[in-house]
Amino acid sequence: MSENGLHKIPAMRAALVAIQEQHKPVKGWISEHEYLLYCADCGDATYPCKTRKLADEGLADRMAPTNQGENNT
Repeated sequence: MSENGLHKIPAMRAALVAIQEQHKPVKGWISEHEYLLYCADCGDATYPCKTRKLADEGLADRMAPTNQGENNT
């Protein structure tokens, strides 16, 4: 998607950022000292989910500023 410049269209960029914000990482605790990251929207045990990967690719791998850290559950 980023190859053709669609990420430069304001509405397209806003949509991709909104997808990134919805598909953010959340910690799922396995034990007291171990956790895994999963998608807050999909619940996928592997993060990033397919939707998040596509949004990141569409924005040329630039993550939305609100999603660069991990969130605690």
